[in-house]
Amino acid sequence: MSGLPERYKGIMPPQRARELIGKSVLLIGAPGVGKTYIAAGLYNAFKSDFKAWFDAGEYVLELIRRERLNTTDAQHLLKEWWDLALNAELIVIDDLGMEENTEKASSIFRRIIQHRYNYKKPTVITTNLNGEQLSKRYSHRVISRIYEDFKVIIMEGEDKRKRMMQEVEKWQ
Repeated sequence: MSGLPERYKGIMPPQRARELIGKSVLLIGAPGVGKTYIAAGLYNAFKSDFKAWFDAGEYVLELIRRERLNTTDAQHLLKEWWDLALNAELIVIDDLGMEENTEKASSIFRRIIQHRYNYKKPTVITTNLNGEQLSKRYSHRVISRIYEDFKVIIMEGEDKRKRMMQEVEKWQ
């Protein structure tokens, strides 16, 4: 849940992204333009063992599921995840906006972003949502802090996975 996916282990950031290592970054763009790839490179290049990778959709679903269990083990794991999300030297929140659109999900990320902003902890966020959509979902107040504290990068280009699929189709 909070580990880097196997696919992205060992990836290093492209040369032009190396200046972003250890900084808060918001990567906005359509699917397949390389947001997660850049985030993984920044994660791998960050020199700390106290860092975490959260897939936004899976993280929220699992937190809510564990809360409903309300067992000692579930409560212990919830505390561990919250501590990690709030206090790790670096976290990546991949695909913000892909989680269930509920007040509970939004409040989880508002709390994490607000806390990390207040304590100047670097955070990397990838999303398909634009600024207006982010403001509506997570509150203008939190997004305003992101714009103040984060390097916002809008990534453009074609969906590399879609291009790969078109190449496969040509073989048939």
